Amino acid sequence: MQNSLKNASIIGGIGSILAALSIFPLGIIGIILIIASFHTYSKALNNPSIFRFGSRWGIIILLSSLVLILLIGISVISADSTFWAIISLASLYVLSIYSVVELERALIELSKSLNHNLFKIAG
Repeated sequence: MQNSLKNASIIGGIGSILAALSIFPLGIIGIILIIASFHTYSKALNNPSIFRFGSRWGIIILLSSLVLILLIGISVISADSTFWAIISLASLYVLSIYSVVELERALIELSKSLNHNLFKIAG
């Protein structure tokens, strides 16, 4: 169990660095690695809510990025570009808030399972 927790920490750390770089393929790979880290923690600690909240975060953040790209593309080719730009920013804002709430829930569950407050503070 200790070895799987160490591996989850390494995978999550590498995923965070790649996600922070935000270069298109590296950011997506980073988010996938963070989700894999949540999965490993969930299995090792026998707490499925860690993975459930973490996977929701990852899926929502990826979908919000795709929605933003789609709506910005529509605003560029549309005659009413201001309307579509406002819609894209509003949808990104709402989806980002929801994804951060899910990330916070995952980190709080992880903090409870590990009995370690740093994950709770990060959340």
